[in-house]
Amino acid sequence: MPRLKDIERNFGPDVAQMVEGLSDSLSEDPCNKQPWLERKQAYIQRLREEPADAAGAAVSGRGALYDLAFHQSSAPTMEGA
Repeated sequence: MPRLKDIERNFGPDVAQMVEGLSDSLSEDPCNKQPWLERKQAYIQRLREEPADAAGAAVSGRGALYDLAFHQSSAPTMEGA
């Protein structure tokens, strides 16, 4: 996990731990990631099982809102059907 080590070196262990806890994948190669839905489902399950700190919960919530807004805006509509 070279990227996580780099984050720890530049921002400290607390930030690296937060990034690790909030990441749905730590794979350096995007081709080695599980499909998006599988990653998100596993991430949500992990959030249910692990206690979260306030900062991590806030960042996670913000990320979820962004993902939801992005996917809703790019979803096909029924207009013109």
